[in-house]
Amino acid sequence: MFELLPLCGPSVEPHSDIEELTLLVPKWQVEALSKAAAQHGVSVGQLLRRLCNEFLLAEPRT
Repeated sequence: MFELLPLCGPSVEPHSDIEELTLLVPKWQVEALSKAAAQHGVSVGQLLRRLCNEFLLAEPRT
């Protein structure tokens, strides 16, 4: 489905400042994220960080 990436991008230190993000999503997405995280042996938070990193480190579409 997706490639697991490190939790930090190339220019981000592992212990740099951390911000909390409140996110409202439909219940079906929470359930799907929970299931996907369990299938990959990670927490939902870890999965979301990896998905964010994958998106942010990807080459921009033109």
